[in-house]
This record gives sequence, structure tokens and C-alpha cells, in this order.
Amino acid sequence: MNLDYTTKQNNGEEYLEVTGAKAPATFVIVPGKAGRLSVKSIAPHAFEGRTDIREIVLPDSVTKMGSFAFYRCGGLRKITLTDTCTDYGDGAIRGCSELTDIEVFCGTPDFTIIRSMLRDSDAQLTFLIHLTLPDNDAGGDAPRGARGDADVNTCNDACLAFPSFTDVATENTYARQIQFDISGSGYGYREVVGSKEINWREYDRLFGRAAIDSVETAALVALSRLMYPYMLENPARTKYESYLKDPDNSPRILSWLVGAEGAVSSVGAVGNVGAMDDEMRISRIKFIGEHELINANAFPDAIKLASEAGKTEIAALLMEYSKRGEGSFDEFVL
Repeated sequence: MNLDYTTKQNNGEEYLEVTGAKAPATFVIVPGKAGRLSVKSIAPHAFEGRTDIREIVLPDSVTKMGSFAFYRCGGLRKITLTDTCTDYGDGAIRGCSELTDIEVFCGTPDFTIIRSMLRDSDAQLTFLIHLTLPDNDAGGDAPRGARGDADVNTCNDACLAFPSFTDVATENTYARQIQFDISGSGYGYREVVGSKEINWREYDRLFGRAAIDSVETAALVALSRLMYPYMLENPARTKYESYLKDPDNSPRILSWLVGAEGAVSSVGAVGNVGAMDDEMRISRIKFIGEHELINANAFPDAIKLASEAGKTEIAALLMEYSKRGEGSFDEFVL
């Protein structure tokens, strides 16, 4: 990858700042060092307007993301970075219409970068958070549940889906005020993230709001928590599982997971919440199939949908899980 740099200085120390990349650039990996100098920042407007970039990976040496660094990168779908990047410029990911997935490695943990990115976007974003937990054998500092509480599921990773929301300002001329109308559950979900902690229980408590948004939104939230159940209490886990298994929800959830472009099933148009590649679709289908989290009667329509779209691997998986249940299905030619 041919990146452009400029040399900067802070307190007498020289370092490099990325100012852009030579086109075409689909997958951009920023190195920790270039020559003898560390790469510590992304310049303001560095990649602005680049539609060719699909994925960005930043090293832990990068502590600053300049304002509008990735502004209007229309093809950008994923960013990987660490919690060392705490200096976040306004608008850095604004206008990234395809951005849905952000992977963050947290060693402190410090959630400043997650909070900043969420405040900068009202679109749906899913964060896969890799947490470095304290040594459980040392005792004392481990988070609640990390030492084996019976009512809490723990792992080293967390996945949190943050739904979209809209914030519309209107002028009340009589009251001489600007009134704000917020719709969608995403605003409330963003409020649970602080710089140093995430209120996991409050996040799970908000699930009813996501369910009001749409079945697909609720399914994305539920699957994200169940697949990476860090600090997930059993009552919340049961709530998520029950939602997925509900016979009214299961058909639409499977249609969404199949993701046949433009296809319409008996339950309506396929949802477009949480853009996924086939690898992600398959991993989520395998999870719900292995854990029996879909009502068996939802399989026939989903199998037909996958078959007609030419998604043979997904259709085969659905047929396999259907056979394990008590539901029946017609045969479709793949």
C-alpha cells in the first residue's frame, strides 16, 4: 500500500501523519512505523471522498484521527483500530453511507473512541470489541461476572449493535424555540457508552425499543449479544432468545439473514438492516441453527428464497437445520 505521509513534531519527538493513499486502494493497512518513525495520526481530510476504499486497519501507534479523515468514503464498510486512538476529530466517519462494522481492540479498556464514533454518526453501527480482562487469579479488579457468577455469561469479546436514529430540528416560532424530534432507538443505545465504562445492563434493558424499530433491527441486536455474550445476564439472554424463536418474528429474521437482493418472501421484503457479506450471513445462520433459535415453521420460505437467489450454501444449511426440527418443508431444486 502506497501511503502518503508528512513529518510532524510533538514535544521534540518526530512522527508521521498519514495524508492519503495512492489510488486505487480497496484495503488500506496503515503500518505502525514507516522507516525510523512511528505513524501516530491520520491527517484531517486524508481520505475524504474516496469511494474505492472498502476497509481500513489502523495500528495501535495511531492516537489521532483528524477531522473529516474518512468523510464521505462511500464504499467504506469496516474500520479496525485500537483504544489508543483517543483524539478523534469531528466528522471523521461522517457521510460513510456503507460503514456498518467497527472492530476495536481495548487493552485498558478505554471506550473513548467508541463513544466518539457513535456521537459522530446517526447510522446503524456494529462494534466488535476485543477486551483484555484483568487476571482473574489475582482477584479484586475483574468485572462482575468475570469470576464465574452463575447468572452472567462472560467472554473476552463483546459485540454491540447500535441502531440508527434521526434527529430533526424544527423552529417553534410562537415559543421562539428550536425543538428537536428524535426518532429511532439508536440515540438511547448510544447513551450507555461512557469513556471508561459501558452500562451493559442498560443496553440490554433497551431491547424493547429496538423491537419497535423493526424485526431486523431487533434481530441484529439480539444476535450480536448472544454470539458475543460479554456481561450478558441470563434474563436478558432469555429475552433475546425468545424474540428470535417467536413464530411471528422467525420468518422475517431468516429472510433478512438469507439476504436475497430484491427478493420478497411471504412475510415481505427482505430487510436491509446491518449489511452483511455471505460469510457473516452463514456464521449467523449457523449460530441460530446450532442453538435452535428459529421457529421450525420459518424454514420453508427461507429455503425457497435462498434457492431462487442461487445461494446454495445457505439453502443447504437451512435444509439441514430444518431436518433437525419438527417442521417440514418442500423440496427445492438447487
